[in-house]
Amino acid sequence: MTIMPIFRPYHPDDLPAVKQFIGERLLAADMVGFHPGDIVHWMTNAYRGRDLERHFFLCCDIRGDILALAELPPVRLAFFPLVVRWDLSGSTLDREMLAWCAAEVAQRMRIEGSDKTSVGTETHDTDTGRIANLLALGFEPSAEDVPDALTRRSLLDPITVPVLPAGFSIQSNLDDSHAEALGIVHAAAFNSKWKGDEYATVMRAPGFQRENELVVVAPDGQFANFLVYWIDSVSQSGLFEPVGCHPDFRRRGLTQILMLEAMRRMQSIGLTSAFVRHETQNEAAAQLYASVGFQRVANIPVYRKPLDGLLSE
Repeated sequence: MTIMPIFRPYHPDDLPAVKQFIGERLLAADMVGFHPGDIVHWMTNAYRGRDLERHFFLCCDIRGDILALAELPPVRLAFFPLVVRWDLSGSTLDREMLAWCAAEVAQRMRIEGSDKTSVGTETHDTDTGRIANLLALGFEPSAEDVPDALTRRSLLDPITVPVLPAGFSIQSNLDDSHAEALGIVHAAAFNSKWKGDEYATVMRAPGFQRENELVVVAPDGQFANFLVYWIDSVSQSGLFEPVGCHPDFRRRGLTQILMLEAMRRMQSIGLTSAFVRHETQNEAAAQLYASVGFQRVANIPVYRKPLDGLLSE
C-alpha cells in the first residue's frame, strides 16, 4: 500500500529546525547538497520574507522531526526543490514526496494559466537514489536547463591576506541607510530590478544576517561589489550566495579580494570549508572561484516531466 506523505506549511518558528535539518543532511551526505544558507537566501532574497507558508512545506514524523523540506516557487518557474533526510534519498517515501511536489506545482500551473509545458526539479549528480526515483516517475534530464556546478574550498589551509587598491575599503554591518546603494550594486551585477530602498526588505527578513554582507567601497563612496556569506555551525561550513560586481569595477580583482576576506572571517570562527555554486557554462564565474581555490565536487542537473503527463495522472 502506498503511503502518501503529508506536508504542512512552513511557519517562521520552524527556521532553527530547518537550518539544523539542512546542516545535518549536508554533513551526512559527505558535504554535497544544499546548504542552510541556500534555504535562508531563498526566503530572504527571493521572497523578502513574505508568503513563506505558501511556498515552503515540511514533512515531519510523528515526533515532529523534519523528514523533508519542499519549496514550491511561483508558477512562472515551473520548478521545485525537494530536500529529504539523507537516509531517505532514493526510498519509496522520497519517490512519493517527489510525486506530491510535482502534482502540486502542476495544479498551481493549471489554475494560474502557466504557459510552461513541463515541471522541473534538480538533484546532485552524486545522488543516484534520487536520480533513479526521478526516472521512475517519468522525469528526464533537461536539455533546456544549464546545470550548475557545486564547488568547495577547504578553510584548513592558510588564506592569502587580501590587499585592496589604494582608496578602496571593505565595509560590513550595513544598515537600512545603505539599502539603496546595495540595491543599485545588486541590480547592476545581475541586471535585475531592485528599486530604491527595496533591498531593505531583504535585510529585515528573518534569518538574514547583516554582518555577513560585505561590500567593497570605491574612493567616491560607490559600492563596487558585494557578497553574502552564510554560516552553518552543524557542518562547520560557509556558503557564498550571492556574489556580484558592478560592471564598472570588473577585472580589477576586487571580488577575489572580497572572497578572501570573507573566508578569513569564516576561518576565524572555526569553519572548515566553504561552498559556492555557479552555472557550468559561466566560464567567468568558474575562473573566478578557481582563482581563490574552489574545486568542483558535483554537478546539479535539472530533470523535467511534461505538464500534460502530470495533469492526466
